[in-house]
Amino acid sequence: TTVCAGETVELMVGSSFPDAVFTWTPNTGLSCTDCPMPTATVSDTIQYQVSVDAGGCINSTSVTIFGVAAPVLGLPSDTIFCQGEPLNLNSIVDPDATYTWTSMDPNFTDLNNPSPTVNPDSTYTYSVVMSKDFCDDVQDEVLVEAIINDLTFTPEVSICEGESIELSISS
Repeated sequence: TTVCAGETVELMVGSSFPDAVFTWTPNTGLSCTDCPMPTATVSDTIQYQVSVDAGGCINSTSVTIFGVAAPVLGLPSDTIFCQGEPLNLNSIVDPDATYTWTSMDPNFTDLNNPSPTVNPDSTYTYSVVMSKDFCDDVQDEVLVEAIINDLTFTPEVSICEGESIELSISS
């Protein structure tokens, strides 16, 4: 059985003997260790063993639960940055996941890249859906506002060496 890390799975063993005694090991993530149907919350792959004592007759078996790491995105906070500077949209990449990006940015075409870099010329929202087997999809978005850093010096004047002038800058 394979589950996403943090999710639960019900384990079950039966006995026709009404006073059977159940012993599950290890107790990691189990809701109970002395019941026939414990719930296991799995964070990683683990093997559980159960021993059943039915009136002195002892049987045991085991089951392995494969825990798949839960999907995690690493999008930046909504951000303002200077136009012309690249911005990475996702800093955490999972090679076992797929990514589907959407945006109204006409220059954004890298829709399945786990970690695309953008350089927008305006304000856009970039949305992503991360999918991974055995886990629920993860969705997130980031608003990126590009500001134009277009500085001009005014007025244009000529000065002689040794003279000074006050400059003003506006954007």
